[in-house]
Amino acid sequence: MTAGSRQKVDLSGLNEPLIRISGHIVDVSAQSFRVAGLSPYVKLGDCVVCDGPEGEELGEVVRVEEASATVKPFAVR
Repeated sequence: MTAGSRQKVDLSGLNEPLIRISGHIVDVSAQSFRVAGLSPYVKLGDCVVCDGPEGEELGEVVRVEEASATVKPFAVR
């Protein structure tokens, strides 16, 4: 490639997350659910997605403990 030459780059895949971290739901209540395995990677206010019976469910991390993170879903169950 020479200075001034141009090359097309496919950027269509940039909407996907670069890293996907997963955990296991260990407790479910009427208002929230706890996920083990996320604590080292999340902080308060982070959004997480989990698979629900009607598709993906989006929630906010409202508590982080050493062994788990508590997530409050945005949608009413």
